[in-house]
Amino acid sequence: MSRNRPDIAEYKQSLCRTSPKWRTFSAEGITRRLRQAMFRRIWFASLLFNLNRLIQCRRCSGAMTLMTSSANKVALVQTAVMLPVMLTMPAGGSPTL
Repeated sequence: MSRNRPDIAEYKQSLCRTSPKWRTFSAEGITRRLRQAMFRRIWFASLLFNLNRLIQCRRCSGAMTLMTSSANKVALVQTAVMLPVMLTMPAGGSPTL
């Protein structure tokens, strides 16, 4: 084997030092943000809002299904419930659902 070319182990080690692609995530790094009180409050409020929106969408379509058997009307109700969320997602900078 030529000494001019590094072997695979050396190549992977060099990638680990330079490329974030090869870095592993630790549990401490993932939950680090949740230790901040303000981030935790915003994250929890976002979680509750998204859960509420999901329940509202399901309940509206279920209520409409009980009122009529028309699939078009049920689809229109679901669209009316979710359209404001879909239109404001790009302005918020991140997906909410």
